[in-house]
Amino acid sequence: MKGKTILVVDDDRMLAEMYRERFKLEGFNIETVANGHEGIKVAKRTAPDLILLDIMMPGTDGWQMLHQLKKDPATKAIPVIVDTALMQDAIKQKAKRMGADELLVKSETTPAKMIAMMNQCLH
Repeated sequence: MKGKTILVVDDDRMLAEMYRERFKLEGFNIETVANGHEGIKVAKRTAPDLILLDIMMPGTDGWQMLHQLKKDPATKAIPVIVDTALMQDAIKQKAKRMGADELLVKSETTPAKMIAMMNQCLH
């Protein structure tokens, strides 16, 4: 989906940079931030087409950010893919209940799979 803007919210700078480079190759515009507090500010300011959101971050974590996004009329329609190191049914259920469109487990996800899921969420 060339030209679409993706907001990557992840405190792992190396991973965020890898996402940036890989997604740019696919024609996406990429914004990266390292915590939920900054993610909320950027989402409100730029209205990205999709948010890739890590759960475990210092300060405002992914759950808090997701909650804020989905209660705000300005951001609630933005698709969110939760990208986490944890895979438990309770986490998947919580992500869906809180309004996430998809959940990916970092250790089980290839860049190609992630891009396919992003494209699916953007349609």
